[in-house]
Order: sequence, then C-alpha cells, then structure tokens
Amino acid sequence: PRAGGAAMKTPDPTKAESRAPNSANATSPGRTPKLTERARRAIDALIRSSHVSREAMDRIAGASNSPQVIAGLRRKGVDIECERVEAIDRDGHPCRPGRYFLTDRGRATLSAWGRS
Repeated sequence: PRAGGAAMKTPDPTKAESRAPNSANATSPGRTPKLTERARRAIDALIRSSHVSREAMDRIAGASNSPQVIAGLRRKGVDIECERVEAIDRDGHPCRPGRYFLTDRGRATLSAWGRS
C-alpha cells in the first residue's frame, strides 16, 4: 500500500485504450468535416495558387505555425505536399524554404467537399 493506505491499481489489459484515429478528424466519404477559420483560409489560398510558401501561409492562415494547420488538413484527408526549393536568405546563405501545394487528389477531396 502507498502512503495513506491507497493501493496502486494495475491497468486492466482487457480494457485497453483504443489506438484508432480520433473520430473528430476522420472524414467519411461525401461528408465535409468541420474546419477552423484558419483551415478555411489555408484551403482558399491553396485553391487559388499553384504554390504557397510556408511564410506566406503563416500570414494567410493567421497562424504563427502554419505547418500545424496543414497537418490538421492532412489528417482530414486533404493531400497537400511541401516542396523544398533552393533559395538564398537575407544574410546571403543558402536555404531550402518549403512551399505547399495541393495534389490532384487533394483538389478532388476539396471538390467533393464543395470547395473548389
């Protein structure tokens, strides 16, 4: 027994926690998931442009961490790729910033949601 007389409980293996994806993020075919305003703005930008830089997506979505917004859309089934491009930063150093774009499958998913 622990201090105070309470015994530690051993987890019951027959009542194991489910490792299934969060059903709030799962999207049934033909069903539009709930989207945050940030996600809506990100989708609109991706539909309008062939590529959106990560820095631009921060401003567009209104988030300082747009990769999190993109990850949420991916969990909902939107196929979004990130292409790394060669560039030179303001200090003259080579860098590889990312740009997001919708794949054909991602566009089809959004079209099925009524967003195109």
